[in-house]
Amino acid sequence: MNGRSTVVSLVTASIQETEQKLTELARDKASADGPRTSWHSQTHLDIERAINDYQRFLQRCRRVLSSLEKYQPSESIVDGSLVSLQIEGVKREYAVVEREDGGDIGDYGVLSSVSPIGRAVWRKKSGEEVEAKVPDGTIAVKILEVAYQKNRSAASSIGFLLNLYSFFKNSNPLR
Repeated sequence: MNGRSTVVSLVTASIQETEQKLTELARDKASADGPRTSWHSQTHLDIERAINDYQRFLQRCRRVLSSLEKYQPSESIVDGSLVSLQIEGVKREYAVVEREDGGDIGDYGVLSSVSPIGRAVWRKKSGEEVEAKVPDGTIAVKILEVAYQKNRSAASSIGFLLNLYSFFKNSNPLR
C-alpha cells in the first residue's frame, strides 16, 4: 500500500468509527427520551451536543477525504497535497484541503486552500518562499516539501503518516 492510500485508509477508518459512535448516541438519545425530569433533560442535552459535535467532525472528515481522493500527483501545491511548510521559522506538516476546513489540531495541520497561507502557497513548489498576508500583517512561508513528489523520502512519509494518524485519533470529539 502506498502513502496516499494509507492516508485515505486512516481518514476512512475515522469516518467509520464516527458513524458507529453516532449510531450509539442515537440509541442513547432514544433511551433518554423518558419523563422530562431535570436529569433526563440534562442527559438529553448532553447527547444532543455530542451528536452535533460528531456530525461536524464527520462532515469535516468527508471533505478532507474528498480533497485527498481528488488529488492528482503534482510537484506544486493543490487541493489534497501533503506539504511541509516553514512558517515564520516553525516547521509544520499540513494536508491542503478545499473550503474552510483548515485548522491546527495537536501537532498536525489541515490547511484550507482559501486561507491566506493556502492562497499564498497555491501552485508553488518545494524550495519556494512566499509571503502571506494575514490579519496581523505579513508572514514568511517557505515550502520545504510537497509530499508525493517522486523524490519523497520514506522516512519523511512515515513521519507524515504518523502525524496524520495522531490528528484523526486526537481530533475526534469527546475523546
